[in-house]
Amino acid sequence: MFQARQKEKIILICRLTCRTNLWHNGFIEQQHGYKNMSCYILNDETINMILNFAFHKPTSVRLDGEWHHIDRFSPQGMTMLNRLGNILKGQNYKSWNDRYRENEVPSLFRFEVSGYGNYSIVDAIKCLDCYEYQSCDSHDWVTSTAYDLCLQLRRIYTQRLPGYDTAAWGL
Repeated sequence: MFQARQKEKIILICRLTCRTNLWHNGFIEQQHGYKNMSCYILNDETINMILNFAFHKPTSVRLDGEWHHIDRFSPQGMTMLNRLGNILKGQNYKSWNDRYRENEVPSLFRFEVSGYGNYSIVDAIKCLDCYEYQSCDSHDWVTSTAYDLCLQLRRIYTQRLPGYDTAAWGL
């Protein structure tokens, strides 16, 4: 009896939350007409922050089997960052579309240089976690270019953590 009442409370809370937010609510039931909101489309600002933190100084990434050196202040770097942003944005939309059987088409992503001075590297890692969570619902996530890019971004972030440069390479 307790579990049934608890479940009813959770469903009610999720219904109210779903009407005001499009956030993750794993307990929404299809029979009541509410979709399980486990995925949402990210705004460009989130993707922009992820890229700005990774590329605030020149950095290299591997894409399509080739290494690309990216300097966000060069024309070639801006072109590459627009490409990376569109890869990330496209995967997020693909996840949304696969999850909800939709056919939404993303607008073109345009990278903007920003300092994000009020945010830390931990904030950037958390944004990347959010991105991965919102973009992993497609059937091919683990083989996608976006997934590989996220692994590389996480490596870049890790190497920028305080103390990383002075830590021992091996024991």
